[in-house]
Amino acid sequence: MPPKTGDPGQAPGPPAGPVPPPGLAPPQGPAPPSRPVPSQGRVSSPQAGSQAGSPRPPPPGPSRIRIIKKFQNYRGDPEQTAKQIRDTWRRLDYVIPAAVAPSAPVVNQFPRRQSRGRADPYDPDTEAFLQQIPSELEDVNQVIFGGGPDSWIGVKLLGEGSYGKVGLWEYMHNDRKPGQLYHQVAVKEAISNDPSESLDYDNQIYQTLLKTGSAHVSQILAPGKPVDAAAEGLDMVWDGKITRLIMEYCTFGDLNGLIKTFQRLGRPMREITVWRIFECLIDGLSALHFGNELTLVAPGNIYQSRTLPGWDPIIHFDLKPGNKMAVLMAEDRSIHGASPVVKIADFGLCKGLSTFTNWGERWDVRRLATEGYFAPEQFSASWEAKDFKTSGIAGRYNFKTNVWGIGCIMYQLMLLTNNPPDAKVPFRPTFAASWYTNAPALRGRAFGHLLKGGLPPTAGSPVYSNELIDLVQLCLMEHPLDRPILRDLRSRIRAGILASIAAGSVDEPWEYFTPALPTPEGSKALCIGRELDATPCIRKAAPNGGGYCTKHQDQRLTRPSQRKRRRR
Repeated sequence: MPPKTGDPGQAPGPPAGPVPPPGLAPPQGPAPPSRPVPSQGRVSSPQAGSQAGSPRPPPPGPSRIRIIKKFQNYRGDPEQTAKQIRDTWRRLDYVIPAAVAPSAPVVNQFPRRQSRGRADPYDPDTEAFLQQIPSELEDVNQVIFGGGPDSWIGVKLLGEGSYGKVGLWEYMHNDRKPGQLYHQVAVKEAISNDPSESLDYDNQIYQTLLKTGSAHVSQILAPGKPVDAAAEGLDMVWDGKITRLIMEYCTFGDLNGLIKTFQRLGRPMREITVWRIFECLIDGLSALHFGNELTLVAPGNIYQSRTLPGWDPIIHFDLKPGNKMAVLMAEDRSIHGASPVVKIADFGLCKGLSTFTNWGERWDVRRLATEGYFAPEQFSASWEAKDFKTSGIAGRYNFKTNVWGIGCIMYQLMLLTNNPPDAKVPFRPTFAASWYTNAPALRGRAFGHLLKGGLPPTAGSPVYSNELIDLVQLCLMEHPLDRPILRDLRSRIRAGILASIAAGSVDEPWEYFTPALPTPEGSKALCIGRELDATPCIRKAAPNGGGYCTKHQDQRLTRPSQRKRRRR
């Protein structure tokens, strides 16, 4: 559904027209609003921040009242009635509440997580999804996939949601054809019956992100193939739509799986590993914001940015460990061989900064994100104040919104928790005086109080350094201007990595990043074959396959059996 325009009490903005995919700004049109300079004061009168005699804004309608109530509950504020909301709607300026020290946090003892065992069998729709052979993979012109008949097989479901399903497909032969680059791919397919929910938008975004050349952003491997509705017997409304994407497969899964691994181990991750994950995430954010990753200026520890011409900064709006497709880990030892490369992916909710041409659009974006992961720019009570446009918080979406999302991810990695920072517990943070000298200049409160006191000591010493804890805490500040800029984050992360190495911190073993892949209930034993790199196979043994899966039948020194699959 296209975003609504206009805002109560405000003249409608200029016609939006066609919205380009994030990453490329339109050649002409209104520039995005400049960043406001917030008031230095905290207490203001009912007239402050507005002109005398200005008309009162119209009261919010039923749909906006529902959103206001939703975020009042989200913040833990007393819920107002519709009449109370209309009576107080934008009558007073926003005053940042006095922050108090939170109650003593319950120390997270990193309890061991019990294995849930095998997963349930796949439903018929998922089985049908995995039984397909995407035509792109059998196209002889797609040499990067070693195209040809009976070459690929659907192995398992990687994730699903309202958008559709994502599965793992693997090349069935041990040999590689000339020019073939991939033997594993992720296939994303739309399952909605609504053509407006096709993957056209995703395809445009991924095509744009290829311009970044970043190893920390998930890549599309082939342009989306438009549907030929007549040839496939579909309604003509689907003609030209894109319903399937071929993506790179990230071997080690998502960060939620990594959290579960260390919950089972009953201990936190080593600091050097946490720093490296942080480093990857900021490199990915830099690509979203500048169209390029930051570069180190030698000598020293200063990073500089170079914005790709015409680049429109991208705001993700769905960064969290629990999104199985948003943050992935790939086995690319050419970047830093000590740990996997973390990549940002799943841009279905993202927006380009240039799309926010009026406050009606900024209001509508409050709905984006998953419950528990809304940024203060979305849930702040400043939306309900008269000076909401100059509060510096409400609707101020930019790269600092992405920094908040990364802060939530790091918070959960460090605490090994499935819960994001609690929006109901804002507090005034303290920082190590020797590290963060600008703390008195902070404008607002912070979230994620468990970082301060919720980490148990290990062998009599703190789990993580003040430098790491404080940097993540800054990412979780309420006021966007209090959160670090990307160049400063990158420099401090590099200093943290070097300090960890100097202190003798050792990276986690590679096997701890390998996801435990459950097999559907009632399936046969796992294959006893080996992959090309000699790692054990994780697929199911085929019936009468001598302990081997379909792919590894040739390891029985017999002719490989080929499963006939439905083509699409």
